[in-house]
Amino acid sequence: MYIARAIAQQPQFHAAVGAIALPPEVLSLTARLDTDWNGNDAVFFQVVLRDDAVPRAQLLSFTKQISQKIINQLDPNQEWGVWPYFDFLTQSELARMKQPAWA
Repeated sequence: MYIARAIAQQPQFHAAVGAIALPPEVLSLTARLDTDWNGNDAVFFQVVLRDDAVPRAQLLSFTKQISQKIINQLDPNQEWGVWPYFDFLTQSELARMKQPAWA
């Protein structure tokens, strides 16, 4: 049975994620190992950006740059055996998600 290296060596994988150099507009990068909807081993990255990180018109380009930087530095598929997925949100969006629904 095949086990992805990221799953077999989770402490090393998370240390490698923590060592990724990102610009100051990125407040946090969290990686969660799981399987995707096809049952493939995957890593789901949550990237939290400062509210004023970039103008809205440049947001798509900026998030693509960040995704590519993470892939280039970590090589999740080839080096760790997991497919990468990205979720970008701002610090205020994250704060709203953490509030109770009735607030």
